[in-house]
Amino acid sequence: MQMQGFFRIATTLAFLAALTTLGEAADRETIQLQTQVQGVQDQLSRLQRSLDENIGIISEQMNHNSEKVRKLQASVDAMRRQLEERNKLANTHVDDMSSQVKALQNAIGELRARLEIAMSPPASQTPVQSQSASKAAESPAQQPGVPQPQPAPVSPEKPLPASPHQSAANAQPQQPPPPPALAPGNSPPPLSGADLYEAAMHHYASKDFEAAENEFTKFLKSDRQSEKAISAQFYLAEIEYQQQDFEGALDDYTEVAPRLSNPSQAATAQYKKALCLLEVERQDEAIRELQALMERYPRSPEAAYASRKLRSLQSKQGGGARR
Repeated sequence: MQMQGFFRIATTLAFLAALTTLGEAADRETIQLQTQVQGVQDQLSRLQRSLDENIGIISEQMNHNSEKVRKLQASVDAMRRQLEERNKLANTHVDDMSSQVKALQNAIGELRARLEIAMSPPASQTPVQSQSASKAAESPAQQPGVPQPQPAPVSPEKPLPASPHQSAANAQPQQPPPPPALAPGNSPPPLSGADLYEAAMHHYASKDFEAAENEFTKFLKSDRQSEKAISAQFYLAEIEYQQQDFEGALDDYTEVAPRLSNPSQAATAQYKKALCLLEVERQDEAIRELQALMERYPRSPEAAYASRKLRSLQSKQGGGARR
């Protein structure tokens, strides 16, 4: 019995010693774990401080960059406004120059017409002129029934002094008196093509458009191939446009524009053709014609007119779509 009691006591002491040993080992592990956790916490604290510092630096840089961007935007806006003002001034100058160039072209056209008249050879004397000259040489007794515009003949021995009206008439030989009326049954022969063209150009230069239109039309009935025919059809189209005969002007501009050798007249014909298309409500064709004009004659005043007309048409189309 004593031996069993002693064994139990020994066993209990050994168990207690083992428990003590295990407790000490657990405490050491706990201490190590706590030490590691503390180290991790210290690292986290350092990382947080570094992150906060970096975030502050980045925020400061972003604010600085935002200020730079605002300044750059303000500079860009100012430059854009300056460019818009300069473009407006340039467009105004271009419009003024285009108007001046157009006026010069019109003046040159009139001068060219007068120059053609002045440089053309004088037409040969027609039978009517010869008959008028022979009748003027006859005495009143030889022309019964024909009115005589000349005053009564004066005796050559005692010539009367010339009146002021007669002196003024003698001082202007370039305007001959009108031919006397023809005898009944006689009709004037038709004018030749050259005479018709010269008369039409003279009337066009003097802005007698009605007479010029009739003469150009008669001339084109006999000649549609020569250079004079091309010029006559161009001026006929100009007259029709002035008279607001847009259908007739459109036909003539369409036919004559590809045949004109003068770039200024060709650009004018194509631009006026586009305007006629607008007047007869063929806007799509007019837009294509204006675009073709800008491509074919980009440096002409008509190209600037076409560009403005296209912008106007596009703005009207945009306004209609918004409504």
